[in-house]
Amino acid sequence: MVPVLLVVVVALAGTDSAVAQSAATRSGDVAIVSSADSSKPVTEGGSDTTFTLDLPEGAACPGDSANDNYRIQSFLIPATDDPGAIVWRSIGPAGDSQIALYNVDTNQYVQALTEINTAPGQPGIIPDPPQLSFATYAATDLQPGPHRMGIACTLYNTTTNYWDITVELTRDSSDQPAQIHWTATGSSAASAASSSSSSPWRGIAVVVVIVLAVIAIALIVLRRRTPTPTKESR
Repeated sequence: MVPVLLVVVVALAGTDSAVAQSAATRSGDVAIVSSADSSKPVTEGGSDTTFTLDLPEGAACPGDSANDNYRIQSFLIPATDDPGAIVWRSIGPAGDSQIALYNVDTNQYVQALTEINTAPGQPGIIPDPPQLSFATYAATDLQPGPHRMGIACTLYNTTTNYWDITVELTRDSSDQPAQIHWTATGSSAASAASSSSSSPWRGIAVVVVIVLAVIAIALIVLRRRTPTPTKESR
């Protein structure tokens, strides 16, 4: 009985830690689309290809900027990095090979403001992102390989929720100025994030199964230890 109970304790501890790890929420996908027509996807391009990021309908931060101090950020980070763990500063992500996106006016899309609410505590709707491109980057800014590109909400430079898509960057010496070609490869992060977000429930399910197993074993042990009535005891 003791070893089985220890398993239950360990399982419960593991469930708690799984919940604690999910500080930021992946709220969904972004789509790379034409800035002139959001119904037209843009699946690849070079430095001078313009595009914007299309968020799901009603995409919002937990609060707005005017009342609750939330900010909107953009990011392009290696695919192995977690957008929820980005360390933010005034000019974008602070990690190695982590950068912000630039609009066509060569301004970084960071520390942007949500729409204003009439009172604190209401979701802060994210305005349509600006027209973007990779034309502001130098060739040394972008490293070939799979990346995650997207939009994040932050509160005091800590990510609260985000939307992203995976893109593959390849070196193209004929491209100027970034010498890069990019291709949208979809959101491989979506399935991983979905399973991650449901992991607490899976953990609870595992605990329930283990508890039921403990009860069943206890009943079997008690049944075996209960003496069979003899004729005299009857």
